[in-house]
Amino acid sequence: MSSLTFTTSVFERLCQDNTENSQDIVENIRLNLNALFNTRQFSIGNTANSDGLTALTYYGLPEITTINTEDTASRNLFLETLTKQIKLYEPRLQHLNIKIAERPTTSPRQLELIIETELKQPHDPHPLIFRSALNLSTYIIQLEPPYAERISGTLS
Repeated sequence: MSSLTFTTSVFERLCQDNTENSQDIVENIRLNLNALFNTRQFSIGNTANSDGLTALTYYGLPEITTINTEDTASRNLFLETLTKQIKLYEPRLQHLNIKIAERPTTSPRQLELIIETELKQPHDPHPLIFRSALNLSTYIIQLEPPYAERISGTLS
């Protein structure tokens, strides 16, 4: 006689209290952002009216090999694109602010980004700051773990 085992449904698991601690959530967000940043969008024609296909082809960043780090307009467009994609694909974050680090990086072929945001929590928003480096030789963006999990005051 075989024994039957039942697991809870997805709906029941979603409705349960979230037992995941904030460090696990932050690490999961970091991994998701790393995947988003290092995936390139592809185009297969006009997919605006395709069911579900638009989200698939729109995931990731557009080709970033054309970024001119000396051109303010090019940098701003890149930051706007990053912001738009994070807001679209990482709904657990709010009050997103991305900027390019003012201090010079260790390599002229690297662009350092600072991502200031908050983890959405109903009664206790959790401020986060991520640093990432865009390597202009390989076009890989490496997102470091947040260097300040708790920050006093508000993010600008």
